[in-house]
Amino acid sequence: FPNAFMISGPEGSGKSTAALLFAAAIACKGESRPCGKCESCRKISEGISPDVITVGLNKDRKTIGIESVREITDTAYILPNDLDVKIYIIKDAEKLTAQAQNALLKIFEEGPKSVYFTLLTSAPSQLLPTVRSRAPEIKTEVFSDKRLTELLIENVKKASELVAKDALALKKIVSASGGSYGKALAI
Repeated sequence: FPNAFMISGPEGSGKSTAALLFAAAIACKGESRPCGKCESCRKISEGISPDVITVGLNKDRKTIGIESVREITDTAYILPNDLDVKIYIIKDAEKLTAQAQNALLKIFEEGPKSVYFTLLTSAPSQLLPTVRSRAPEIKTEVFSDKRLTELLIENVKKASELVAKDALALKKIVSASGGSYGKALAI
């Protein structure tokens, strides 16, 4: 894995889910990565690993400023707690100020080998070209109504129960979600 990469796509297209899967693959101790069974994979999927750190907008801010990146750089050099690696997931990366993005570049290039960064963004063009050039992009997309319905029925017990009781209700949920698995779950 590169030490920094970007996952881009529309809201609800699975960027956060993909970031957690990549984190599990990076930290996995199993033969097939991510195995989903080892302690590292389990902690990441349950959201309890202290070495997978999510950074995003503070409630009272419209941008992610230099202070957030300074917190990252201050902790990046501290050894991981229970994984062999430390992984930072930066949500809404397009909201990083230019100063914050430039500060990230330094740690991308000079940071510890055991530290990884995942930038999640709905607008990759708003990131500086220097950031985009150092963080390979993986694109996500929303699902078709048919595929989203299949995924919900396969993976969500309430959805499979709903299709048996009221298939029209599930169809309305899928339609209202705009192809977003996350929105469909919330509805």
